[in-house]
Amino acid sequence: MVDKKKTTRKVESNTFEKKVEEAKDTVSDVAEKVWEKSKKLIWKISDWWKKSSTWEKICMIWGLILLLIGLIILWDIVAWLIFILLWLGLISGFFSKKNK
Repeated sequence: MVDKKKTTRKVESNTFEKKVEEAKDTVSDVAEKVWEKSKKLIWKISDWWKKSSTWEKICMIWGLILLLIGLIILWDIVAWLIFILLWLGLISGFFSKKNK
């Protein structure tokens, strides 16, 4: 009986190892595809940057800065709204357990 347990553990570990190897292969294939697409995108941006005028470069940099500022402000607004909703829920007894 001890031998059967050992063989089943080996079989289980072999299938687990096979699944791990398959997952590694899948992840490496996906990573390679993502890397190729990323390189194409970077080359497109690099080519645009070389061809664009100084004014376009300045506008793009300012646009990115304004986008980041806008996202920060939006996050602050959303965080305050969540805080207010939680506060209203707490003072109204929304989260308290109801006695039956």
